[in-house]
Amino acid sequence: MYIQCTKKLLAKLKRPYEELSNPPKPQYCWHANYFEHQGIVFVVMMNDHSEEEYFVQLDSFQNFEEAWIQNLQKDMEHYGVSPEDIAQYIKDAGPLVFGPTGDRSQVAKLNGFTRRFKEFAISTLGFLHEMDETALQEGRPLNFGESEKEYPTFDDRPKLAKKTKKKPTKTSTPNLTRTLMIALDVKLKLLGGRKVTRSFLVPIFMNFASLHNVLQVGLEWSDTHLHEFVFYTQRCSVGTMDDGLYSKKSDLFGPGSLYDEDTTTLSELLVNTRRFSYFYDFGDAWEHIITVGGIEYVDGPPHAICTGGQGMTPPEDCGGAYGYAQVRKILKDPTHEEYEEHSMWAEYDFDGGFDLESVNEDLSEIVFTPQLIEE
Repeated sequence: MYIQCTKKLLAKLKRPYEELSNPPKPQYCWHANYFEHQGIVFVVMMNDHSEEEYFVQLDSFQNFEEAWIQNLQKDMEHYGVSPEDIAQYIKDAGPLVFGPTGDRSQVAKLNGFTRRFKEFAISTLGFLHEMDETALQEGRPLNFGESEKEYPTFDDRPKLAKKTKKKPTKTSTPNLTRTLMIALDVKLKLLGGRKVTRSFLVPIFMNFASLHNVLQVGLEWSDTHLHEFVFYTQRCSVGTMDDGLYSKKSDLFGPGSLYDEDTTTLSELLVNTRRFSYFYDFGDAWEHIITVGGIEYVDGPPHAICTGGQGMTPPEDCGGAYGYAQVRKILKDPTHEEYEEHSMWAEYDFDGGFDLESVNEDLSEIVFTPQLIEE
């Protein structure tokens, strides 16, 4: 396994800066960088072939090799790779060999991931420190509950309890006076230059079922159709296991690529993601492109807020982006042979905007309740 390190990482690992003359196949090659914060070392990695991004949390650089292999195996298990395939990959990859970075394009992508993850790590560690301080001041256990579980580190994978109804939604963030929030910009894919957008601030520790609820309210959909979140770069999707699509494994993105939206938090998948898609109504296939923004503390308990946007959401069951464009065209011509067929939408305000105040009033009705982290 060939680890191509930045100069400063090679120096920390005390490895010679010598390029490997005969590198292995790209799937066994990685680019690596690092940063340190509050005495913790974070080594970030990107695979040359798949561009999958990982990180390793270390106490020191001395145990990097062992920690990296263990972390890689753990992540592969998390993504559903069988123990046999994991063992075969480790065997085929061979022993760890270190060298300098070679692909400038890969280095640029790696640096972008390093910057985004560093911002996330600093924000999250600050949040956990604030939890500790608050718990000590108030003389209550750090888990804010009756069990003796400790709050998870970066290496733990927090899971939320299954929701039973649309409201209240679930979040793992304790009910403090400040909430760690992440910005999401949503754009509905339409034809003909039409624009429907929304921007949100939501708790980063909530689950994807909660995000689905926020998107339905914010875009004023009726929540009467199936939905899923798709992460193309990570080759995985998130949805509800109650739907037929998620009742069994799918080969759409490969084995182990489906995650339950009730037990998967935003913090698990958004740390190394620039954008992902939200599909609503598999018949009309409304695709929303969601761009991940910054992380910040917001005063108040966990909540969701719409910070802006434009455009009226199309009427449902009109045929998706293409059908919507056709309906608009047909309704402009009363003599069109299909006008009567589409007259049900004649009174629809296609060019209207959206009421930000009304949307936020509806979002405020979503109740976020603190939940214990499940191991």
